Amino acid sequence: MIRWLVFGNFWVAICAAAMYAASVFTLAEPFEWRWLIIVFASTLAAYNYHRVPQSSLAYYSRGSERHVWIRENRKALILIVLLASTLAGFLIFPILDLRTLWWFVPAGLFSLLYILPVVPVGGKWTRLRDLPFVKTFIISAVWAVITVVPASKEALLLERISPEVVWLLAERFIFLTAISIPFDLRDLTIDAQNNVKTFAGSWGFEKTLFYCRVLLVIFAVVALIGFQFTLTSGATCLAMITSAASTGWLIAQINEQSGEMIFAFWLEGTMIDQVFWIFLLSLL
Repeated sequence: MIRWLVFGNFWVAICAAAMYAASVFTLAEPFEWRWLIIVFASTLAAYNYHRVPQSSLAYYSRGSERHVWIRENRKALILIVLLASTLAGFLIFPILDLRTLWWFVPAGLFSLLYILPVVPVGGKWTRLRDLPFVKTFIISAVWAVITVVPASKEALLLERISPEVVWLLAERFIFLTAISIPFDLRDLTIDAQNNVKTFAGSWGFEKTLFYCRVLLVIFAVVALIGFQFTLTSGATCLAMITSAASTGWLIAQINEQSGEMIFAFWLEGTMIDQVFWIFLLSLL
């Protein structure tokens, strides 16, 4: 059951939905179940779509627990992609506005093209995820948009993008970058075999973890500045700082022997941890 939750990408989809709910709460906007389900379903579809491309069956044959599980459950994951994308499309189509396409068409294209060879580099076609040092920023930017923008109807319809929304987008992007870079440590061998240049491959193990903690310090400072300029509440600011501290502690526990679950469950789960602190400290 835990493997289905994590390797089937239900866990990361729950994290995305939770971050959308936290954005609604932080921006004091009306909560909409429709958008919560859209964020959950689209994340579930996108992540599983990335896992089951026809051209990467050899990739899955490599020996990690995750790859073996994906190979064994590939047909079920394809079905999940179809069902989740249908659900997301069914819910978003009636409320789709031409203005919202400015947000979601780029996010959708990046998600769709992330694993496809569509970028001409050095006389051959390259996948977006294989561009040097790019994949982490693509992931963080798409996540920031889909978990923040739907929480603000004015931003969604391009009527007004408030300073609070801009600030939350910046905070979210920095935090997501900090927890995304360690995944390059998990993928060091595979990225090296595919000649993919990443921060982890350039910095090494210890420096990568150190710079991730530096990013979390920057994230906490940004939260403090946001509170100073009344862009976020004191409770939310304290929640962000607490989240940065607990996430930094977890990242410090990662080593070269760390298994799949510390990345796919615990590190992804730092998003749930942040949402927990936002709600708890706001209630208190």
